[in-house]
This record gives sequence, structure tokens and C-alpha cells, in this order.
Amino acid sequence: MKYYAVLVILLLFSCGTEEKQYDLKIAYNVWMDKDNDIYNIHIMDSDGKNQYNLTKSKAVDWVYKTVDDKIYYVSDRDTIDRVFFLYRYNLTTGIDEQIYRKPLKDSYLAVSHDGSQIVVTQEKNNLRQFIRIDEFGNELEILHEDSVFKSRDPEFVNNDRGIVFASRESGVDELWYLDINTKVRTQITHYPKNDTTSGYFYHAGPPVWNPVTNSVTYISKQKGNHSIFSVHVDGTDQKQLTGDDFEEGWFGWSPDYSKIVFDGHGIGEKYYHIYVSDPNGTNRVQLTDGDVYHQSPHFVKKYKTR
Repeated sequence: MKYYAVLVILLLFSCGTEEKQYDLKIAYNVWMDKDNDIYNIHIMDSDGKNQYNLTKSKAVDWVYKTVDDKIYYVSDRDTIDRVFFLYRYNLTTGIDEQIYRKPLKDSYLAVSHDGSQIVVTQEKNNLRQFIRIDEFGNELEILHEDSVFKSRDPEFVNNDRGIVFASRESGVDELWYLDINTKVRTQITHYPKNDTTSGYFYHAGPPVWNPVTNSVTYISKQKGNHSIFSVHVDGTDQKQLTGDDFEEGWFGWSPDYSKIVFDGHGIGEKYYHIYVSDPNGTNRVQLTDGDVYHQSPHFVKKYKTR
């Protein structure tokens, strides 16, 4: 009797802890119609196969973040041109919903690791604000605001205890760390003073958190080339990850943080396409092609249903 009781308990434990199976996909943006300013979100397998248009709208749909099987994107489909609202699409269930009822600044957004909190960017009367909301769109607090430095692109870091964002407070766009509890801000990147090649391009692009290396990763145009860099939230160990032989653009990490997916092109080429590579840019594989722009890719899960 004891044997059967133990066996039943083990079976229940095994069933309860079984990981859900999923297919790994990539969500990315495609410039469909330049004259009419139409962008749509596309989906493909992680090896580039089975590409299809997910949103199929006559509007600007742009994915800015993915968490688990959720795609967070902005769109002007229900309003006038370039007035954006926030939506969330569940790739497993197909549920597509607007989750915040106020217009947003065109900016990357932060989503906590469990999807329960989101930080969005608003701008009104030249006052730019980072607003923390819950998963249903209810406002929780204003995390940061400024009317001068054009803060943008918040990202949760340190197990969601802080955010990193870009700001021109130092004179050029650099990354800053904000402790959510104390609201203390600290500059963590420092663009090389003797490098004049960035021009109007990114000194520090949108931050992307990597919890495995405990570092913030970002793109920066240095020595005339966009590459991916990393830095810790205390500003230490700032270093270049990818080389200068290729233009890396907006990017995201795989769920196990062993690969990056990014938009990029070779030196002198025109169109951005989607690539997957190792974190240092080696073993690069091109996934899209054609005379069209493919941009801002993100890995996303699609869970298998019985």
C-alpha cells in the first residue's frame, strides 16, 4: 500500500512540473508600403521558414517587445496617422487586445518578466513621462518625467527592481539606470569622447536586459559602424560584443540567451534583413531577403496545444 501511495505522489508531481512544449518563432516588422506608411508584423520559424503576415492592416503595426507567447506592439489602426495605442497579441490563443487607452510616444516599452507590469512612454505639452501600468492597463505610478532630455526606451532590469532608459541629459543619448524604489538615476554608458562618427544615429540605442550575464545590451554607432555593446547596471564592464564588419540594428535575445536575432546588413548594402547569430556576431545566418526592410525582430514562443 505504501508503494502505491508513493507511486501516485510521484506521478502527480511529475505531471504538475512538466514543462509546456512550444515552437520558437520570431516576430518582426516589415515596411509594406512606403508611400502610405504601412508596417505590418510578420511571424516566422526560428530558422526563417513559414513566414507570414500576422496583422495584415492598413496601418503602422510595430512590435516593440515579446514576453513568453505575448507580442506587445503599438498601432495607429484605430486612430489617426502615427497616433499610437498599445496592444497585446497572444500567439498561442490568437487573442488580440488593446490594453491601454491613452496614446503613446513611439518608443520601446518595458514589460516585467511575468507580464504583470508594463512601462510606457507618453508625451504631452513637451512633457515626457514613463508610466508604470499593470497588465490590464491600469496606471500605477509615474516613474520618471522630463521636458528637456527626451527620455525614451525603458527596459526592466535587476529582476524588475529598476529600469534602464536612454536620455540626452549628458548632452548625447546615453543609458541611465533608475531604481524604482528610490527613484535615484545613474548614468551607466559613456560614449567615447574622441568618436565623432555617430552623427544623428544611436550613441546608445534601446537597452535589452540579459539576466544570464547580468548586463544591459544595446546598439551604438562607434567607429562608423553599428555594433552591439553591453554594460552592467553600475556602469562597469562596458564592452563591444559584435565586430565592425557588419551593421547590427535592433535585436533581441533567445529564451536561453545563447543567440541574438537582429536586423542588419552588410557594409554598403541598403535593406535591413533579419539574422540570427551567436552573441559575438559569429555563425551569422540570414533569415529574410528581398528589396524590403525587415526590422526589430524578437523571439516569441507559441505553445503546443493538445
